Amino acid sequence: MDKRLDSLDALRGFDMFFITGGSALLAALGTLLTGDAHSWIAVQMTHASWTEPLRIYDFIFPLFLFIAGVTFPFSTEKRLARGDGKRAVTLNILRRTLTLVVIGLLFEQVQKLDWPHFRVWSVIGRIGIAWGAAALLTLHCRFRTCVIITTALLIGWWLFLRLVPAPDAAGPDALADRMNCFATWFDTHYLTTAHRHEGGLATIAMLPTAFFGIWSGMWLKFHREGLSPDKKVLQMIGVGVVMMLVAWGWARMPFGMPVLKGIWSSSYALLAGGISLVLLAAFHWVIDVKGYKAWSFYFRVIGMNAVTIYFVQRFVPFKQIGIFFLGALPQAFSVPGWAPFVEAFGRCLFAWLFLYILYRNKVFFKA
Repeated sequence: MDKRLDSLDALRGFDMFFITGGSALLAALGTLLTGDAHSWIAVQMTHASWTEPLRIYDFIFPLFLFIAGVTFPFSTEKRLARGDGKRAVTLNILRRTLTLVVIGLLFEQVQKLDWPHFRVWSVIGRIGIAWGAAALLTLHCRFRTCVIITTALLIGWWLFLRLVPAPDAAGPDALADRMNCFATWFDTHYLTTAHRHEGGLATIAMLPTAFFGIWSGMWLKFHREGLSPDKKVLQMIGVGVVMMLVAWGWARMPFGMPVLKGIWSSSYALLAGGISLVLLAAFHWVIDVKGYKAWSFYFRVIGMNAVTIYFVQRFVPFKQIGIFFLGALPQAFSVPGWAPFVEAFGRCLFAWLFLYILYRNKVFFKA
């Protein structure tokens, strides 16, 4: 499979859609349709608290990391085919990791030098670190070794969080409350006040998610007589469902591992990995196997410049640009929720138009 997979661009764009204004648009749409600011879809576009069931928005981050892993086998094969050795690939991994970390620091505005409120562990930076570590291990270690490392991380993180509570934990259950968790305590005491209690120690727990993506990419590339694309997709869906069932059972067993995004619990990694794999299989089957890709153009435009729009949205006021051009529309309709919907729609529209201009001019920025 040498050609570019349109499904990867589409899935990456689908994921970035939520981060670049899509979540606000869907939440506003839910309010517009129901008149309730706390409609089901509006709630799904926010992160769940420690004890609440996970929501759709809680799976956006791991999906992006998963997709970064999927692309690695394809990009590595191209580099090796053109004559690059392992040393050159290693240096490229390190360069990309450093680039993503720097982008993350700039996104969190390190240039302000406001250390008490600076968020050390950015989303894009943690993706870079987790992806980079998994990519290096994949390049230099056997597959079996990577499986052992992933298994050890999943089990080790589970036992560590269960057996090592915070020094000032209020009760015997280290995971009953956020403040009982050692990972939260560590982040609170040794990272800055702007941190969201999901970096630091939890970053190492993200490696399995990157590995799941890398292995999924390997499977997409794999060819064997009798293994049709349809069978391959069904197997991917089957594995994804099994991962979700294992996560569900693990969370409910005595002394189990609750599904917690805030500390990237092992069951959360499995659940998010399973959902990501099923989504990848679905997009791949519809777009690459069956050839129905016209509908995905909107998402592919986003996905082909995903890092670009993630970074640029921090500094370009797409929402204000939308208000400038569409600001008169809310006055034309006295409908509850109409104004937030128009604002969110304008943000998505002009962010996409910015990317479309890059797309038409074949300008693609990659980390």
